[in-house]
Amino acid sequence: MIQTSVFNEDNYPISEEEIIKTLKDFFELKKISGEVSVAVVGEATMYDLAKTYLGESHTLHNVLTFRDAEKQGDFVAPGNYLGEIVLCFPVIADEEELLDLVVHGAKHLLGYHHK
Repeated sequence: MIQTSVFNEDNYPISEEEIIKTLKDFFELKKISGEVSVAVVGEATMYDLAKTYLGESHTLHNVLTFRDAEKQGDFVAPGNYLGEIVLCFPVIADEEELLDLVVHGAKHLLGYHHK
């Protein structure tokens, strides 16, 4: 079973229920349980994350994923915490794209990378 928490930075018009359902379906298909955080943020936050964690100061990503296995420092997460998916709402066209990016991020949490 997957537990999902959703943080909506500026109350963007998204369906938290659809995000949770999409992740539940994806991880059930993979037979994986754990916890996932999803943050829906604006452009300024996404630029800050790209600069801080990727060293990119002029790139606006539509999705970033932070796997728990890649965390460093003193951060202590629950043993079943998979990581966080961060979505930049203003650059996402519609709910279909949003949910596609949720799955894209979930794949990254499992270690899948772009070819």
